Amino acid sequence: AVDLLEKIKCPFYKVSSFEMNDLPLIKKIAKTKKPVLLSSGMSNWKELDDAVNTIQNFHNNITVLQCTSEYPCSYENVGLNIMFEMKERYQLPVGFSDHTLTNYSAFTTVVFGASVIEKHLTFSRKMYGSDAKHSMEPEDLSKFCKELGIRSIFVLPGIINKNQSRKDAFLYLPESVNYFLSRDKLCMKMEAQGFKNVHFTDYTFGIATIFIGEKS
Repeated sequence: AVDLLEKIKCPFYKVSSFEMNDLPLIKKIAKTKKPVLLSSGMSNWKELDDAVNTIQNFHNNITVLQCTSEYPCSYENVGLNIMFEMKERYQLPVGFSDHTLTNYSAFTTVVFGASVIEKHLTFSRKMYGSDAKHSMEPEDLSKFCKELGIRSIFVLPGIINKNQSRKDAFLYLPESVNYFLSRDKLCMKMEAQGFKNVHFTDYTFGIATIFIGEKS
């Protein structure tokens, strides 16, 4: 199979859950030095360790996918918390192979740092096959990709808008030029040219001399 895929210039390989213990196959794939996705659905930690180590003898372009081999997968068995353990254990990119009937789990993995999300695709859920009835149809996939892209924006590095509108401080001026400056002589107004970035706790109130007409 690897020889055939190399002839058609396959850009990367995905090792499915039930092939994770086939180390000769994984070694042959690793020798191509192309990116590899490892699906963990049927593997214990020892088998996953062996697969990762086998590939790392040739390269380190590996993504480990959290997967539960249950079709369809119930929410309580999704196990997204395992992604954190995988990332810590292997220091590699992690992803998620989704076998649920909705997109909730897949969208959540964006926050968990997933770099790859796998979904099953079929032209029609009425087609023959064990996967068809719980797979996405083309329209579903298109909508999923669009919504996934929007959710990915939510976890971009935070941006602080320093030009946002905020209130400025103003003084109520009395007729006399010497008066006791107190908190109640100050007011806050939006979109105005007053004292910027005022924090009242930073000010000591007392006798003030106001030069009316002079800009301070």
